[in-house]
Amino acid sequence: MDSKQHRHLKQAIAIRFFDGQSSRERQGRMYPSDDSGVIWVDLEGDSDAQSFRLKDGLIRAAIGQTPPMIEFAHDVCIELLQMDLPDWLTPTDWTESRLAWLKRMWLSRIWRWESSPRWILVSVVVTIIFAVLVLQYGIPLIAKQTAYALPEHTLDDLGVSTLATLDHDTLKHSELPISRRIEIREEYKHWISANPEREIIFRQGGKLGPNAFALPDGRIVVTDELVNLVANDYELLAVLAHETGHIERRHALRQSITNDSLKALIIAVTGNTTSLLNETPAQLVGLTYSREFEREADDYAYELMVKKELPLHYFSDILLRLETVGGGENDGNDSLKNGLKNYISTHPPTSERIARFEGHS
Repeated sequence: MDSKQHRHLKQAIAIRFFDGQSSRERQGRMYPSDDSGVIWVDLEGDSDAQSFRLKDGLIRAAIGQTPPMIEFAHDVCIELLQMDLPDWLTPTDWTESRLAWLKRMWLSRIWRWESSPRWILVSVVVTIIFAVLVLQYGIPLIAKQTAYALPEHTLDDLGVSTLATLDHDTLKHSELPISRRIEIREEYKHWISANPEREIIFRQGGKLGPNAFALPDGRIVVTDELVNLVANDYELLAVLAHETGHIERRHALRQSITNDSLKALIIAVTGNTTSLLNETPAQLVGLTYSREFEREADDYAYELMVKKELPLHYFSDILLRLETVGGGENDGNDSLKNGLKNYISTHPPTSERIARFEGHS
């Protein structure tokens, strides 16, 4: 043995060595040198040891039960067969930069944390709390701020394409008399909004039945069935006030930003880019935001009707009438079925909407 190398065999640790030339592993041991920052590697079957400078390598943290390793150039890798780093892997002098020394100390702590069930549990709990806070407050706030910062016409093309698709698949040309359409448009301008971009479009609803909905470009579609259902035009104006709330609160743009943000978050957390696995949770969580948008639109309708001195009961009346036509909020006494229906609905339950609306008054 060469006395000049001053090998510290008593401090040796077992390793697996990969030479970067093949996938074959070799067993051996690693121990320090008197020269700070230099390690020696003895491999089974070799008569001479190899030396490596720690500053030339990159220490990879342990993951779960996978031990740490040191990677060198040309795919040379030394895998430690123990979870804890020996003290001699930390430099004993300051020939190495303070930053590098702190990095090694920090990595050493991380290795211990990742091997501790207690810290694993803590990290899981912290991750869950963080995700809940992001979902509950972060994404809605970012979506709202971004939506109001973008031009109002950002989704014009989407509005045009949405209506074209509906016209092709579901809707038909309105059969309402032209005079009736003009009358409703004039009432809308007088009571709800004089903005010329708030155009009212009439269609036969087909399977959509009595309905009204705001397009992403700011237009509102009203079905003939809804016009024929209302007891008077005040009920129709209450519905149009609600749909105008969706437009003024930028709900279409906020929903688009929210959906993209949810998908990005799911990919970041799970690492899975599969379309179905990412879109399904995003859609389910997005329903919560959709219901919140409905509440905002209801609040907008309430404030507008109070301002215009429109009787508030017309809003409740049309909701109840729509619910009756749609089969009612409850189907028999099946509470589980009704609970699921309310959960997957984009609207809050009708009883809740009426209670909140009347609670304002």
